[in-house]
Amino acid sequence: MSAGSDTPRNLHIVTEWHRVLKPGGTLFVSVPDLDVLSALFVNRQLLSMADRFLVMRMIFGGHTDRYDYHMAGLNEEFLRGYLRAAGFNAASRVEGFGLFTDGSCLRLKNVPISLNMIATKR
Repeated sequence: MSAGSDTPRNLHIVTEWHRVLKPGGTLFVSVPDLDVLSALFVNRQLLSMADRFLVMRMIFGGHTDRYDYHMAGLNEEFLRGYLRAAGFNAASRVEGFGLFTDGSCLRLKNVPISLNMIATKR
């Protein structure tokens, strides 16, 4: 797995998720989809400057407190790589989780912006 300089930290986090799950346990993960947000950010016909500023905050975190920031951007390729390297199998992308109202269902200009995956521990 080689997804950039933050790989050891990101892989450590996903490995810890794997460690605390029992065999057969299921991980539900929802993160901003960097591919979708990047495409939205450069689409000046669809988004106003204020909308693009919002997308920028989605990419980097809202910075509303010291924990509200992102250390890395993830897309499906990167997240699948981390999940595989940590020992998860059967990872699949889903539209949302439908458990409660959360960011997994978030849309901007009717475009879903979340990368939602379900993975199982071997």
